[in-house]
Amino acid sequence: MKAEILNIEDLLNKIRLCDDQKSFEILFNHYFDKLYRVAFSIIKKHEIAEEVVEDVFFKFWQMKDRYPFIKSLDSYLFVATKNGAYDYLKKNNKYTLDLHEQHADVLCHFISPERSYLVEELKEQIEQAVNNLPPKCRKVFELIRQDGLTHKLAAETLGVSVKTIENQMTIAIKKIAKELESYLYQTEEVPYTKLATVLLFCFLGII
Repeated sequence: MKAEILNIEDLLNKIRLCDDQKSFEILFNHYFDKLYRVAFSIIKKHEIAEEVVEDVFFKFWQMKDRYPFIKSLDSYLFVATKNGAYDYLKKNNKYTLDLHEQHADVLCHFISPERSYLVEELKEQIEQAVNNLPPKCRKVFELIRQDGLTHKLAAETLGVSVKTIENQMTIAIKKIAKELESYLYQTEEVPYTKLATVLLFCFLGII
């Protein structure tokens, strides 16, 4: 069915109110190829990418009561597929360094070989600080900083307000900075202290 004549709202209402499997099948067929390409671009495996998309739609079928709160179905399904793909990589130990690597081009200008071990140690401290965040706070932080979602998309994904997302991000950054405060200044070597601060700010997306 062509996109221009597809009445998304009507299909969602039929699914939500009548458990209409035919309408659900129409939505599935309409979005599958586009979402499959998103999943495959991350996972690089055809069968797994298909499974990710199928799982997204399986969960979507189960959350009918939340349909009225989804402002953009395109955005919701795209984010759900992207998160599903990254969740697969995380569970299979294939996606653990993204937060560390996304600013490598910046860090290479500051890191000398003799200090590289200190940088690696700091990376571990930052990762631990992120892992220690409260579950909801950590989820928001990962959606924004790791998955690259806007505050609006993150809010739609989690079913909360943009203000809630902003508040959770503020809390996350403060908690991470507080947890790393003593580590950042435990050395008297000024150049390294500056390096550590730059590294921390890069990971938090502050600069």
